[in-house]
Amino acid sequence: MPSSVCHMALDLHHGIEVHVGETKVCNFDNPPRTIGARNIRGSTIVIIYSGLGAIMANIAPARDSELSRDVEDGTQHAREHMQQVLDCYHEHKDRLFGTGVEASCVVYAAVYRSPRDITPDGLSVCLPHQMAGIGVELATIGFEPLFKFYLFTEQRRSSLSRGTAMVDGRGFVVAVYLDDRTTHVIETPRAAADRLRR
Repeated sequence: MPSSVCHMALDLHHGIEVHVGETKVCNFDNPPRTIGARNIRGSTIVIIYSGLGAIMANIAPARDSELSRDVEDGTQHAREHMQQVLDCYHEHKDRLFGTGVEASCVVYAAVYRSPRDITPDGLSVCLPHQMAGIGVELATIGFEPLFKFYLFTEQRRSSLSRGTAMVDGRGFVVAVYLDDRTTHVIETPRAAADRLRR
């Protein structure tokens, strides 16, 4: 089975792992300079990042797996977890996301296969009410998130790289990986200063 960038960063380089139900922060000034989540199966990952650090939340579909189809419970659960994200953001805003610092936000959410008479592409968002609520909460701190999606499946994933999300701040750029694919890049202050000296 091929190795995974995310698994290697978490296992070999002692990166910060964000389990279901957790919100954590990583300051890129200090090791390990990586933060990630793996074995994502139905949960939603919220990432706020800059060249200085990142916040990652791993939000379960509901408080209890038995309530996973309860729209009201899932929406309330996401709202409560997003309060943790907002609290974490306000706590670290001046240091990691202050004035003049380029910052962005990604929400990585599940979709499932649906009949084509429901959606043209045959895919539907698993938790649309949660997505709407997460977007509203992020708007209160000035972010318009980029929504990215993964196909939810009950089958065991065929590759270690599947079901992973990571922010890597070890280099001259901060890279966001989803399923081990680089999807977003932001310069670190060190890289920006080096570019301006040329």
